[in-house]
Amino acid sequence: MSVHDYDGGFFFATALRLKGSALKEAAPRAAVVSIAAIAATLMHIVFPGRIVFSDVILEPFYVMVALLLAFRLDDAYRKWERASRLSLDFHARTRGLVTRACAYTSRSHKDPGCQELLLDFRRLMILTLVLIKKHVRNDPDDEYDDEVVVGLMTAAEQAKFQAKTTRAVTDGKMDRFPSRNRPALVLQRLHCIAIEMTRVGYLEAHAWNELEGELARFGNLFEDVDHLSITLLPFPYAQMTRLVALAFLVSLPFEVGEEMGLLTIPMAFCVNLMVFALDECAAQMETPFGDRKYDVDLLKMIRRADKHSASLLGSHLDTVVDNFDLFAITRSTTVSFKRTSRKQYDVEIRAESGEWRVEGLAWRLEAGG
Repeated sequence: MSVHDYDGGFFFATALRLKGSALKEAAPRAAVVSIAAIAATLMHIVFPGRIVFSDVILEPFYVMVALLLAFRLDDAYRKWERASRLSLDFHARTRGLVTRACAYTSRSHKDPGCQELLLDFRRLMILTLVLIKKHVRNDPDDEYDDEVVVGLMTAAEQAKFQAKTTRAVTDGKMDRFPSRNRPALVLQRLHCIAIEMTRVGYLEAHAWNELEGELARFGNLFEDVDHLSITLLPFPYAQMTRLVALAFLVSLPFEVGEEMGLLTIPMAFCVNLMVFALDECAAQMETPFGDRKYDVDLLKMIRRADKHSASLLGSHLDTVVDNFDLFAITRSTTVSFKRTSRKQYDVEIRAESGEWRVEGLAWRLEAGG
């Protein structure tokens, strides 16, 4: 079973796995709320038959908790799914741009000037994706030394990001180019290259028009990802979802405590754990561009866009085009092997940890061992 393939044959391995599970995050909260179950159990023991908790009180909570959790999970998953689609668009849009640029310059691609512009065009595309990633992950906005070292960004471009570009008319305060808008500055340069290729004759007018349209769609990725990353459920709704769930979890042990006795405590803990785990799942899916294991893997898509676009351009220019080997520490490879039972398993090898892991099995091989 690969990381993203929850095969039915691995039902228990998936259900009971703790690594990456929301259960670990939910357990401390479930334990805290279980204090109510302990209190309810003690009260029923000390005052048997005196504490009456009507079902009528809890019935509205059953419905509200179910509806609120269902709506929140559905909304969060739709957001995660949309983020996953956008990450794939990172690759799809760069591929579309490179293939069009190559096709439209097929008669002039041997010209050194054309080759230089095409290589710069590809570089700026990948730089745009890296800047979008930095923006949505709130990476430090003044650390570009790594990008300069590998050639993804020039020293002049780095200096432009640090230069003062705007001033307030009220107090005269000057600011650098806004970090949240830096992808737009690179996109502007991409449009300039397209115009330059047209001006010198590498692109015909109709080809420039097509390329501009593709550039506009590529630029829309910035707004789409930005919108998704900053859009959260309104606070009043998020608050009421948690308050209703909390009221239900605190009240439940008092209703069932007399019938279940000491079993009320483990029962309440399990119910608490499920509710808090579902809340944690929704919270994680609502912020899909993080660096958790099951967040949308922007790094992988950018690395793929870099390598694949370099390959396409290299094939077009009949030469070897360097890729920037971005985020190499995150790369992983999946291979397969067959056991004597002839059942096939997928093995994930992670370069950063030197770990060999067979999903769904209770053992692991150490690299070199």
